[in-house]
Amino acid sequence: MARVSTCPKNLTEVEVASTRLKCGADDHGHSQYMCLPNVEKTSLVEFCYKDTLGIRQKGECLVTNDGNLTTSSCVHFSSGCPENVFYDYEFFKYQACQQIEPNQQCYTLDPKCVPTDEDHWNLYLSILLTVGVSIVLLGIFVLILYLVSRKSRKVRDCLTVKRRRNGKGNKKSSGETGIPMLSPGNN
Repeated sequence: MARVSTCPKNLTEVEVASTRLKCGADDHGHSQYMCLPNVEKTSLVEFCYKDTLGIRQKGECLVTNDGNLTTSSCVHFSSGCPENVFYDYEFFKYQACQQIEPNQQCYTLDPKCVPTDEDHWNLYLSILLTVGVSIVLLGIFVLILYLVSRKSRKVRDCLTVKRRRNGKGNKKSSGETGIPMLSPGNN
């Protein structure tokens, strides 16, 4: 049995995992691949079940105890608990039964499963970090806009000064250059 962070969410993912672990089929041709919480709900484990897969009652989640299948009641879940009888190989259809809180050793959709102070602290830190990074990035963006605007203003001011020096800022006509011209006959 190997610990995993998540279990397959659909039949295709189950088939891929089953092939990876080289799980066989039971007497009815169903894959013997299982991915379930351990009975303590401290981790998810995947394994090839060695016996015939059965049928479970509604209101129960599958769990494993050293490779054996057993159940845990989920009737008090806020949602996701099996509402009809189901086959063991359909475990992936009931994602609420794979969502556990290992520190609290409970299902996350169980109303009695309250996150620990450590979980709250981790959430607080992640929010604080996200907000902090966003503020820093916004500050950098505003600084870049300010510097670009300032540079544009300097370039514009520099061009204005150059125009004035070249005489383009005076009220002379476009043909006048400011250089006196000699007329024919004034030599």
